[in-house]
Amino acid sequence: MKLQTDINRFDLEQEIMNCWQIVDDLKTLTKRYMDGATPMTEDEVTNVLIGLQHLYQMKFEQCFETFELCIKNGEFNAKTNIGVQNNDSSLY
Repeated sequence: MKLQTDINRFDLEQEIMNCWQIVDDLKTLTKRYMDGATPMTEDEVTNVLIGLQHLYQMKFEQCFETFELCIKNGEFNAKTNIGVQNNDSSLY
């Protein structure tokens, strides 16, 4: 586990990518619901959706906490990021 002072914008990028996992998770549920060998009951589908809701609530909270730490650690300050100062557009 990283120290709070070691959190940087690349950690934030990873947290954002983790949140996109919801798309694959919903595809998995849809495939299982539509094509599964045994039909899912309404309760099973509901339980999966409630579980996803709780899981992604935690993921999004973690992502926002990482964002706040990045701000606290100065990750978005132009003076601390090479290539951003002096309107250097060579990175884009």
